[in-house]
Amino acid sequence: MQKPVLPLLVLTLTAALSSCGGGGPTTPNPAPTPDPAPAPSSGTTLTRAQIAGCPNVSGSSDVSASACLKGTVVGQTLGGAACKFTVRDGGSYDYAGGKLTVSHTNSPSGFNFFAYNRDIDYLLWSTDGSGHHSEVKYNENGQHKMQIDVSSGGVSETCVAQL
Repeated sequence: MQKPVLPLLVLTLTAALSSCGGGGPTTPNPAPTPDPAPAPSSGTTLTRAQIAGCPNVSGSSDVSASACLKGTVVGQTLGGAACKFTVRDGGSYDYAGGKLTVSHTNSPSGFNFFAYNRDIDYLLWSTDGSGHHSEVKYNENGQHKMQIDVSSGGVSETCVAQL
C-alpha cells in the first residue's frame, strides 16, 4: 500500500506558508477572475459551493470526511475519452473512463487520506484498497478543475473536469 507522502508534504507546506504569509501576498489584488468564468462540465452535479463546505482538515483517515464530495463529476481523460466519477456514501465511488471502469467500496481498513484547506481552496483525497487506487485533486492550479487519477489491475487513467 503506497502512501502519498509527496502530496501530503506539498499540502502541509502550502498550508504552513499561507498561514504565515509565505513571504508575500497569497491573493493578488485584484484577484484574477476568468471572463467569463468557465462553466462546469455537462452532467457534473458536484459544485464548488459543496466543496467549500468540506471539513477544513490537514489530513484525516476518516472515510466519512469525503461525504462532502457526494455527487458526479464528468470530464475528459488525457487521451480524449469521456470519463465520469461518482462519489457515493462512505467515500465509495464509481469511475468509468476510456480504458478503465471501477466500482470501489471504501472501508476504514483500507488506506484513506482526505485534506481540504479553505484558505487556498485546495482539496486532496486519496484511497487505496481492494486493488484500486484513486487520487482526487481539486483546484491545484487555481482554475477550479478536478483531476481524478484512478488505477486498477495495472491500468491507470487520468480524468480532468471543470467545476
